[in-house]
Amino acid sequence: MAGRYYSDANWDGAATLVQGAGPKYIKRIFVDNENAAARFLQVFNAAAVADVTLGTTEPDINCRIPATDNRGIDVEAWFDAGVVIAVTDSTRGATTSGTNNIFIGIG
Repeated sequence: MAGRYYSDANWDGAATLVQGAGPKYIKRIFVDNENAAARFLQVFNAAAVADVTLGTTEPDINCRIPATDNRGIDVEAWFDAGVVIAVTDSTRGATTSGTNNIFIGIG
């Protein structure tokens, strides 16, 4: 999968389709959390946002992003359906971060 950078000044962390249909290989995820609180990135093997119910659907990747931190995370994972991401305020949580100061790069 070619590198993609997901960033939107108005993104509230809600489940978002980053890459649809077909197999995708993710080697590394880059995160930048400019918030004063930790956030949790959830990545799902899903073809559409409708396939994901936050707090119920188990994420394929779930990682904590410390407050005011940026880092690269090695994941090495295949996604055969597509890639949906969300950012929540707790691990495997249902409540989106509600803030827009987080940036995700997938490659």
